[in-house]
Amino acid sequence: MRKVIAEGLQGLIIVIDSTKAQWNDNKQALLELFEFFGDDLYNGDIAVQIMLNKMDLPNSDRISSYDAAKLLVETKIKKNFNEAQ
Repeated sequence: MRKVIAEGLQGLIIVIDSTKAQWNDNKQALLELFEFFGDDLYNGDIAVQIMLNKMDLPNSDRISSYDAAKLLVETKIKKNFNEAQ
């Protein structure tokens, strides 16, 4: 369904759940996005805005913005760490 809805996409807003328990789900969702849009995401042909949800949780319960940037690089949404921050 996501692939059909996103056909012809020019921009994308990605909301990452920053709770530590959602790490694997976030990673799977980002890998799925890369599977659909691959090089268009990686090369910047599709504009991407990243938002971290639940950043008001205690540090012990959430990922850091550093971890979120690493996640974006691991899933090839961003090319490198500097671009991901």
